[in-house]
Amino acid sequence: MMEQIDNRQKAIDKRSSSKPNRSLGTQPGRPVRFLLQCLCKLGAFLLALFIGSELIIACANVTSPTGGPKDTIPPTLIRSIPQQQEKNYKATQIMLEFDEWMKLKNAKEEIIITPNVKEMNVIAKKNLVIIAFEEKLKDSTTYSIAFRESLQDLNEGNAVEDYHLAFSTGTEIDSMQMSGNVVQLMNGLPAEKYTVAIYKEDTFDIFKHKPVYFTRTDKKGQFKIQNLKTGEYSIYAFDDKNKNLLLETKSEKFAILPNTISLQDHQDSIALSTIALDARPITIAGIRSLGHFTKVRFNKNLTNYSITSLDPTDRKIRHHFSATQAEVDIFPTKPAPDSTLIKFHATDSLSQTIDSTFYIKQTTAKSLKEKIIVTSAKTQLLDDTHKFTAELTTTEYLQRIFPDSIYILKDTINTIPFAKADITYDTIFRKIRLEKTFLKKDSIIWKQAKFVLGKIAFLSIYGDSTTKAATPITFITAEETATLIITFPSIKPNTLIELLDDKYEQMGIYPQTKTLTIKNIKPSSVILRAITDENGNGKWDNGNPHKKILPENMTYYLNEQGKQLTPLRANWEVEIKWKL
Repeated sequence: MMEQIDNRQKAIDKRSSSKPNRSLGTQPGRPVRFLLQCLCKLGAFLLALFIGSELIIACANVTSPTGGPKDTIPPTLIRSIPQQQEKNYKATQIMLEFDEWMKLKNAKEEIIITPNVKEMNVIAKKNLVIIAFEEKLKDSTTYSIAFRESLQDLNEGNAVEDYHLAFSTGTEIDSMQMSGNVVQLMNGLPAEKYTVAIYKEDTFDIFKHKPVYFTRTDKKGQFKIQNLKTGEYSIYAFDDKNKNLLLETKSEKFAILPNTISLQDHQDSIALSTIALDARPITIAGIRSLGHFTKVRFNKNLTNYSITSLDPTDRKIRHHFSATQAEVDIFPTKPAPDSTLIKFHATDSLSQTIDSTFYIKQTTAKSLKEKIIVTSAKTQLLDDTHKFTAELTTTEYLQRIFPDSIYILKDTINTIPFAKADITYDTIFRKIRLEKTFLKKDSIIWKQAKFVLGKIAFLSIYGDSTTKAATPITFITAEETATLIITFPSIKPNTLIELLDDKYEQMGIYPQTKTLTIKNIKPSSVILRAITDENGNGKWDNGNPHKKILPENMTYYLNEQGKQLTPLRANWEVEIKWKL
């Protein structure tokens, strides 16, 4: 094969020596630059005859011509070995001959061969590109090579446009193809450079096995897999960051269709939506007693958990998530060194569960007791509804809340206290929410009001308490905020409308109605997303790839320019119509 390629190259070099190359680069045999220089000198001489010798001096200082317009024409393929759609090809090398000298760009990543081959070497030699396989190709198999943007001319880097070569080592060429697009579900944007793979075997595991047939998406998230046999296929896509063709469930976004594709004809509208999920099963990574509490660490974040004491003498076990939702701190009431047997049940975002029993206990070791800190995420009063809300988070588990130490200070004299009914405490997440609606208000006074946590408002499990702190209240009026009015031509069952900021963080979620009015929105650019709430639980569910359960569908509102962002200004009402 190499001897045949060398003989072809000698013949090409001989032909090339008798005619100039069409490109205006630096290759030998190009007289254009010399011709332009001669014309410049001749023009200068003629002009000097009419308007004087000064122009001769000026022309003598003119820089050399640049060589003409830039070459923007991509290389042209002259021939290939094997030829397009050639059958019974048995060699272990591929040769492509172009009309100009070539170079390669990211050949290992850009050149995709299906079925996948273990190893190959790709070189560019003058106007030839050669692929050499280290192993013999499979018998009676159709091979498809997508070169994408790997083939470029030497001088300007013009890429060969969408070249694809197909050949067979047998007597038949498989001709089926499937194509479609991949988007990132959580933002609706194209999934560029994602791997799209297919398989037929029931025993294939996308988390353990490498695909034989695969491709990668382009800038628009589009993909195409060609030269396939008819039959039933399963398809999935993933962000193969480390280029090992294995789905890393902890860190890579992916998507999988639950049903197989019957490929009896071309399939050209396959849609895949990727999401980042940690699909590993829940496991306990460690259990460690640290003084008067026990820390249980897991391999991934949990969405929720429950604890039941199996010891009738120790039922008052307190517990909460630690700094992350991959750790749980448990506080037994028995003194050291007595142990308490507990039953632990936990769930992750895929509805996977774990049930375990283990002992916890206090130890004589001195545990680190940090002073309780309370942080405020939001403290605001709405002018139109007179509704006050405050959201707080504590660093430690609370032993007790004192409502009479929590109040609103309207001025130096007048205060408004909170009752126990105004306060809710989520012990697992250590979050406190205060909510109170006032019957009347005075805007001037309210703008000066403060939310006060008095001394000993909260008492932690360690026995330490909070100090007095006052926080200004954000007073929200209609003049300072925007109103969004959304009308829907038709109502879809179990549809939720989600309001997001420009970083895709949720600002609110609402059931779809014929006309949805959202008030008191901070002036900004927002994103609207519709969720198909299939199970009717009032929230979005991310599915389960192990059971081939898809995430609930999301649809984004796009304006007339095809953009997701909707700008909102203070004291404005923005009306939009959205046909879902």
